[in-house]
Parts: sequence; structure tokens; C-alpha cells
Amino acid sequence: MIRGLYTAASGMTTQLKKQDTIANNVANVNTTGFKKSQTIMEQGKEFEIYRKEDSNDSLLPEKNKLVKIGKLGTGVQMAENFVAQNQGSLKETENKLDFAIEGKGFFAFDTPNGIRFGRNGSFSTDNEGFIVNGNGHRLLSYDFQGNLGYLKPLKSDFSINADGSLSGVEITSSPNVPQVNLDLQNINNPKNSLLLCEFGNDNKLELEGDSYFYSPNANNLIVSSNSKVHQGFLENSDVNIVKEMVEMINCSRLYESNQKVVTSIDETLTKSNELNKWT
Repeated sequence: MIRGLYTAASGMTTQLKKQDTIANNVANVNTTGFKKSQTIMEQGKEFEIYRKEDSNDSLLPEKNKLVKIGKLGTGVQMAENFVAQNQGSLKETENKLDFAIEGKGFFAFDTPNGIRFGRNGSFSTDNEGFIVNGNGHRLLSYDFQGNLGYLKPLKSDFSINADGSLSGVEITSSPNVPQVNLDLQNINNPKNSLLLCEFGNDNKLELEGDSYFYSPNANNLIVSSNSKVHQGFLENSDVNIVKEMVEMINCSRLYESNQKVVTSIDETLTKSNELNKWT
């Protein structure tokens, strides 16, 4: 019976974690370039259950006195909380400093914590004329030799082509620009281009705050060759508010079911203790 308490409690804890993930998705339904998180649950650890034989035969080997009954589960637990990299819809803004990515690429930004990645393409310029995001961190690009630098528009009608190549934009390098190894093997004709990075299964991104992602292998970046850039557009969040609300309701119901199990077992234990006082 005590095991039942732990099993139900683990179910409640898992549903709480899942609900936190859903709530974060709902809160960012209007965040540009936001990618929703999903929770994967798995069965908890199992234990083999044995029953002792009632035989009094002393000649029976000790190992045969235990009869396997089956396995005892310990409930459910959270296996992984990952970010689904689904393509969001694009909306036109006609603002030349708004960029949207079509494909699996990510913008790269120079932050105090190192290079960080994101899909939010709502940009502006700082007091030195460099393109920055809403956090004031500069957008990174690279020249035909693979050197990183910051972007500075030279004229108001600058443009970024679909392949990321630049026109009317200066790439400025400085000692503050992080220098990394860029893999340009999939780029047929390297030009001065916006840095769009792509990550495979062997180099997963980790979610950070401020719509940023972190890569453990940020010193070796693969330039995306299949992603397209749309100037004057922004990518909407990939959160489907209806689906998220349905998931939240299901999560709440499962939590309540486990809560009722805990309450029922607790009441049974209380009555059992009262009966033991009279025996």
C-alpha cells in the first residue's frame, strides 16, 4: 500500500512538470520565432516480486523457496523535455530589419556568455550602426574566407538574399568577435553572408532564456546550405494554442486522478492504524 503512495505521487510530480512546459508554451504563443517544448514520459524503474514457498521440506533447495510473481512498477517519470523544431508560419512586415528563416537554420548572436542561437529575426541597429536583436546582442555573419564579423548596413535599401548573401552591408571584424571553425563544405561559392547554423542529432541544442539556444560545440559550426532567408518577414511561434489547452486539460485530469489515489490510500492507512490500536 505504501508503494501505491509513491507510485501515485510520482505521477503527480510528472504531470506538474509537464504542466509547467505547457504553460511556458502558451505564454509564448505570440513570441517571434518561438519553438515549443514537448515532454516525453517513460515507465519508472521496475522490481521483481517473489513469494516464499510454504513448503516445510528442509530438503528443498533454498533458491527454489522463492517463486517469482512478476514485476512491480514504480509509476511514471519524465524521460526528456525537448524542443520541437517545427517551421512556423511567416508574416510580412515590410521592415528591412526583420528576417525570417525557412528551414532548419538558426541566427547566431555574440552574447556575454558566448555565441547563442535563435530564430527571432526582429532586429534593429545599435548606436554604432550594427544590427542587434531585442537583447542588444549583435548578429553574426561571415565573409568569403570564413571569418566572423558584425553586420552594419551601409545604406537604407540594403538587402539580404534568400541564400543569406549580403548587399549594401559591411562585415566588420574586431578582437571582440568570437572566432570559431566554420564548416563551409556544403557552400558552393562562399560570399559575404549572414551566418545561419544548422545542428544535427549529434550536436543538440539546449534551451536557454531570452529565446536563446546553446550548443555545447559552438566552436565548430556547420553553415546551413538549405535554409532560406526572407527579408521583411517574421516567423510566428509554432505553438498551436488549441492543442496546448487540450493537453493542459488532460494533464490536470491525470493529476487529479493520482491525487484521489493518494487520498484513498491515506484514508485506508488511517483506518488501519485505528484498528491496530484495538487489537
